[in-house]
Amino acid sequence: MKKRTQKLLAMFLAVAMAISMTACGGSGAPASSGGGTGNTAAAGENGAAAGEEKLSSRDTLNMASKSEPTSLDPAQTKDLVTWMYMYNVSDPLLYFNWATQEYEPAIATEWSESEDGKEYTFTIREGVKFHNGDIMTVDDVVYSLNRAIASSFTAQTNACIDRFEKVDDTHIKAYLKYAYAPFLEIMTNPSYAIVSQKAVEECEAAGRDFGREPVGVGAYKLTKWQSGNRLEFERHDDYYRGTPKMKYINWTIITDSSAGAMALEAGEIDYYYAVSKADFAHLAELPNLHSEVEERGFGLYDITFNTTDGPFKDINLRKAVAYAINRDEILAGGAEGYGVVNNCWCATGATGYLDDFEWYEQDLEKAKECLAAAGYPNGIDVVFTQDSSDTYMAPAEVMQAQLAKVGINVTFEKLQRSVWIDTVSGNRQFDASLRMTNHVINDAEYMLRRRLTTEMLGGGNNYAGYQNPEFDKLVDQSAIETDPAKRNDIFRQCYQMIKDDVPVIPLYTQTSPIIINKNVKGWTFHPLERNVWAEAYLVEE
Repeated sequence: MKKRTQKLLAMFLAVAMAISMTACGGSGAPASSGGGTGNTAAAGENGAAAGEEKLSSRDTLNMASKSEPTSLDPAQTKDLVTWMYMYNVSDPLLYFNWATQEYEPAIATEWSESEDGKEYTFTIREGVKFHNGDIMTVDDVVYSLNRAIASSFTAQTNACIDRFEKVDDTHIKAYLKYAYAPFLEIMTNPSYAIVSQKAVEECEAAGRDFGREPVGVGAYKLTKWQSGNRLEFERHDDYYRGTPKMKYINWTIITDSSAGAMALEAGEIDYYYAVSKADFAHLAELPNLHSEVEERGFGLYDITFNTTDGPFKDINLRKAVAYAINRDEILAGGAEGYGVVNNCWCATGATGYLDDFEWYEQDLEKAKECLAAAGYPNGIDVVFTQDSSDTYMAPAEVMQAQLAKVGINVTFEKLQRSVWIDTVSGNRQFDASLRMTNHVINDAEYMLRRRLTTEMLGGGNNYAGYQNPEFDKLVDQSAIETDPAKRNDIFRQCYQMIKDDVPVIPLYTQTSPIIINKNVKGWTFHPLERNVWAEAYLVEE
């Protein structure tokens, strides 16, 4: 076992005491599932079926995370950590099965699309109960969805949506401003989960925060929230997919990832988000833990250039960087190998990623030729404006050493995250920056439009300043085209334009290393932390 400082050990002991004081519940075995959830395969992958194993008498999953949610009100959420909690508190219309890559019914049981792609009709599941025992109605569904699109928190996903309307007591209709191929993906987003209209309005009338006392339809209901310390959830016995198998899920906030790793190693917790890459290799070797690495992901690391001002306005200088770097080495040295080098400017897990597309290979002589063509035969000094976090500085420093070999001498302007957002993303006061962006929508169109189209110039989106009318037209075509093969052809043309003009350089997509107590079975995983715990259960050794 790795040596730790006395300070860290004390921190771990404090965490262990906090966990030991949690409500571990009664001695009954987890309840059997009453409904099909599509998780049978997942249970089989993680161990034998429950009937073939000795179930643990423990009825609580002890989880931990580096941070707590900002809110458990779906319409007030937009970050991945919050969604990790939110996804088990209330459900959206649809569920995206990461294993099968298919949409599955959730609150909606069926759906259809109009011929012009601008209207969707959803059949709403009947008999669904909220956490407070009330029956969910179509009015609750329409209220929740219209409330979501009215929220600033969904600005990145709601541009295509005009409104939702009630058709009758079992159907609703979505009206789009324009046809949008990834619309169903939006309907899996936790920000569009269904809540009780009555409960929201009662909270608002009383001046209380619905996000701290949510009433949803999900597998677990919030029973306690101690800010900065822990959140406790109890199963929703009337969950429409069947009674969850574990009675309780408790989340402890462990801000220090090393302390979280120690708690996992000691068996004090069953799961930790997010295990540091430095601890993963050690934990993966332990007999009491199960490890997985999901190679598909949604976090795309890239180099973004300011294409309208400064030295990188010159395409030859941008190409010099593209030829000078070795992206495999940046991945290995900057992310400890936990990632997949990108062939195109799209995260590997997103619809539209083309594995057979080819990016620049390192060629130092071509890099020098491009540098000379830009007017810098003797080299140039440039500044990369960086988020000061090690997450970004580690790969940036590997890149820095590579660029120095051809005479591109990089210095860093290091900023705190909030200042970086204002300076680079907001005001475009930078020359170049290495950064990561998540695909909030599981589709290449989302990133292409948000980060590189003319309509998104400014406002924290297209901070490269890239403007190409032909590119814009292709992205618009990809939004309305529904044939997958034709969409991929459109995306290929977009990627080629990016390669030709080099406003950005794709580096790698981060992978998601998972460490969990090996006796936890039946769980499912999603790279955006939309993990489903309703079917999870514990077995004895």
